[in-house]
Amino acid sequence: MSKILKKTAPASLIGLVILSASVLSGAGAAVAGPGAPTATAPAARPALPQALSAEGLLSRQSIATWAPGASASSKTTAPGKTADAGRRLPLDPSDPIIQGEKMPADQGLPDSAQQFAVPGSAGSFKFTRPVSGGTSTGAVPAGLDEFYAQKVSWGSCTPFDASNFRGWIDYLAQRDPSKGLAASCAYVIVPVDYKNPSGPTAAIAVAKASTGLGADGKPKHALFGNAGGPGQPSLPFTGQWAGQYRNSLADYDIVGVDTRGAGASLPQIRCATDKFLQAQSEGMDGLASTTEGLAKLDQINRANTEACYTNTGLGFLNPDGTKFSAETYLPKVSVDDEARDMDVIRSVLGNAKLSYQGGSDGTGVGYTYAQEFPESTRAMILDSPENPFENNPAEAAKFQDITGHPKADPYAQDRGFQDTFNQFAAKCAQDDGFDFGGTKVPCALGTNADRATLIGAYQAIAQKAFGGTTYYSESLNRPLSFKDFTQATTGALYGSSNWAQLNAGLAAAKEGGDVKDLFELSDGYYSWDGKSSYPFFVVATFPTIACQNFTADATDITAKGSYAAAPYKNPGNDAATGVQRDGLDSSFGWCDFYHTKNQKALAQSVKALPNILVVASSHDPATPYVGGVVMAKGLGASLLTVENPQHIALGRNITCANQIAETYLKDLTVRTDLPGKTGIQVLDLSQRPIDMDKNVVGNQCRVDTANRPVPTIAPAAAVVGAKEAVQLTASGLVRGAAYRFALTAADGAELPADAAAKQYPADADGRLQIPVTLPASLNAGQYGLALVGTEDVNRKIPVAPGVLTVTKAPPVLNVVKPSLPAGTEQTVTGSGFDAGSVLALQFHSTPVDLGNVTVGADGTFSKSFAIPEDAEPGSHKIVAVAADGTAVESGFQVTAKLQPPVLQPTGSDGGAPAAGAGAAGPNPDLAVTGAGGMVWAFGGIGTAMLLLGSLAMVLVRRSRGAAA
Repeated sequence: MSKILKKTAPASLIGLVILSASVLSGAGAAVAGPGAPTATAPAARPALPQALSAEGLLSRQSIATWAPGASASSKTTAPGKTADAGRRLPLDPSDPIIQGEKMPADQGLPDSAQQFAVPGSAGSFKFTRPVSGGTSTGAVPAGLDEFYAQKVSWGSCTPFDASNFRGWIDYLAQRDPSKGLAASCAYVIVPVDYKNPSGPTAAIAVAKASTGLGADGKPKHALFGNAGGPGQPSLPFTGQWAGQYRNSLADYDIVGVDTRGAGASLPQIRCATDKFLQAQSEGMDGLASTTEGLAKLDQINRANTEACYTNTGLGFLNPDGTKFSAETYLPKVSVDDEARDMDVIRSVLGNAKLSYQGGSDGTGVGYTYAQEFPESTRAMILDSPENPFENNPAEAAKFQDITGHPKADPYAQDRGFQDTFNQFAAKCAQDDGFDFGGTKVPCALGTNADRATLIGAYQAIAQKAFGGTTYYSESLNRPLSFKDFTQATTGALYGSSNWAQLNAGLAAAKEGGDVKDLFELSDGYYSWDGKSSYPFFVVATFPTIACQNFTADATDITAKGSYAAAPYKNPGNDAATGVQRDGLDSSFGWCDFYHTKNQKALAQSVKALPNILVVASSHDPATPYVGGVVMAKGLGASLLTVENPQHIALGRNITCANQIAETYLKDLTVRTDLPGKTGIQVLDLSQRPIDMDKNVVGNQCRVDTANRPVPTIAPAAAVVGAKEAVQLTASGLVRGAAYRFALTAADGAELPADAAAKQYPADADGRLQIPVTLPASLNAGQYGLALVGTEDVNRKIPVAPGVLTVTKAPPVLNVVKPSLPAGTEQTVTGSGFDAGSVLALQFHSTPVDLGNVTVGADGTFSKSFAIPEDAEPGSHKIVAVAADGTAVESGFQVTAKLQPPVLQPTGSDGGAPAAGAGAAGPNPDLAVTGAGGMVWAFGGIGTAMLLLGSLAMVLVRRSRGAAA
């Protein structure tokens, strides 16, 4: 037999199912039953609680004692197969009879679906358009007003019970509304395709529990919870979360949303039948190890996927009466559409911005919402994150210094589970077992603390399960396959409270006893109670949404690589051939055969968000610690590291983590003064898990705010009396949030400024520019620049104050005439001088004292003076010298002195001067203005006047002589 090592499902598709009743709060452990088996036969188990605790925390998954196949009529196996000692053999998932079973049309359908029932047509349902009459709140994307402003009818949550978590409806119903906890449920209508809002619609189930009311009689905010998965129903946990936060969030609504296709949301994603699923659980071992088996495995996975297209939306009609199409719907169930649905619900519930808490896969929903609706994000707690950049290698490469890989580590989850397994094994050996149901069960792996020895001891037990013929539960009448065995171990690693039951199950298997405890853990992984039908969450919603979220091109993932990262999953070698068995799925399991996959938009780093809180557990098996470090960096978020060896930190008995989370949700600040327990084992500085045998100690809770941008105002400068606005720049702010500006004096008193009367929103990069016109009366000096957030998302995030330095305008001299002849008058003006000061004015180049001038009260002066007549033509300047010797100057040009008019002599004959030698023409250095002709004319007239005068005198004399 040739050795076949194939690629298997990406790590992100495996094991994100949360075994505890809550992944948001982490409350309770996964199926940690209280039974006390002996090494050979388990003792009778007391009944498990069926309701929630007084604190609102679901204590554990309820596990019944009956499983399909337990009755006498169901003990038959596939045709031709018998079992020794009356035991049945594993069911064969390739059996066409099993694959051909039909799913009842009403299987798992909640009673709440009846509001869409078509009158007179049993089993037929018709979706509607949103009901008008509501009011939208906050931002509304273009073309979606009909959905964001819809009117919703709230009512009892009882019809919405579509889960296997017993007790949640009773828990909500029994609460006293007068004590501040009242619950109601409703459907919110959303478009199947947000790019085609006029097309088919779907109905999202929403539960709302009020912890109390604000001062105005209305809840102040709504906290949206997401239980992870993907596709885990969240309605069952609404009351639990409300109970958890009823004291700290007294004016909140707590909102649970069954994501599209999940829980009570319609249509439900529905795939394979219960019998087919159980057959796959029992009879898949070894199919991946042979060529023939691989063909069967592919056929089985194809049948799984095709069942999703056959059963999803069966019996439902679109608003226009056409048949609902799974082909149209299933590509639209990715996390992107989950985030868009949540934004619609945010608006319908009257919240301008979203407050959110998600665990495990729910962190991805929160991340996607923050990426798509950053300015509608108010607060987020993201507990136990996965690496958000699994579908974007280029972005993932930016965080290689954290992950140690150029892209998201395909084996990160395998390593995480193995790390937790090592802790379980070490604890088991150290204490020689665990107390289980009041009885000490010795460690099934022995007491040798050597890690390789412990792993080997486990493999010696687990690998015998391969093929499903070695281990059996008589009480359940079920054979235990290697797949179920491994799933039981993986399930137990989600929480340390399950370790005692895991050890008890291993001990029973080792001694040949009833492996009921391992079945409880395995069934619990699938959120199956062992009695009713498999919940759609794990066997339909989870794989469908996962395949739409993530790429199936995980070419680096191999069975060999997975076994190396997580040896507890290794099925070992075939006993007959010695060839390595392959207990993993085919290439990518179901993802190979979905008609669409990888519908999720590429994840990107997001800038300038409000202060988001990412919570990462040091030894989280399902979502390893480094995923939280990467997510915090990608969001610019605060990181809370919790020393915790299990999946999900909040809601457990880790007081420091719970207090930090509650304070954050209350006032959006992250406390750094709650270390919790001190002196305990911690991560190293490279943020990678420390082995159990390394004694490195520190605090239980550690908050790192290094990823947060530091809001800062850049220094600015201005001059006294400046009329132009000063541009102030700030960075590190919360995008879209408004800020108020203040100008302050040295004593902190606010000064009047035009910009102070306005509010300014930061841009998408968290930057802000404000034009500020300064008061005319502002003197030289330093002033404070302040920005204060005006919304709760930024009000408590301080902005480092800036400094405005105002200086006097430098003194300036100006001359009125840039050019003038020597001997003429010039005027000089000055501004920016000290009021009342006396300035000495000088004419240069050869200094000439022009006297003093006194500066006016406004710092200006004006003085006129004559340019010396002997000033040489060329460049000159006026210099004003202050008493301290400071000199200010202004230059200008001096031209030649103007010459006065000159009378020219006429010719000897009294006529005009002759041309040529001896003639007096115009001055060639002056512009021609007619002066020479005027001289000639005046000369001729003068001569004529003299002649007339002489003649007159002669005539007078003659006249006087004649008379005598």
